[in-house]
Amino acid sequence: MNEMQQHVLTRTICLDHEQLLLLEGKPGTRIRVIHGGIWLTIDNDLRDHFPRTGEEVVIKAHRRSIIESIGKSTIELLEPLRGAL
Repeated sequence: MNEMQQHVLTRTICLDHEQLLLLEGKPGTRIRVIHGGIWLTIDNDLRDHFPRTGEEVVIKAHRRSIIESIGKSTIELLEPLRGAL
């Protein structure tokens, strides 16, 4: 089974310009940018992330994340299936 089959799409979210989203991500949660771009800040991560259309970031530990849209953006949240990791 490949890595993409081990995740399930939990929601698609449309964000307006500079709209914020607070996320309590589980380890292995993927944030995929479908359209636009986001500014992603993860607790205890010294780097900010700026994924654009077609890119994704994986949350590696149970941490709070703040997502801010850069322009109008659409993201998908994919969570790992129970027992897949």
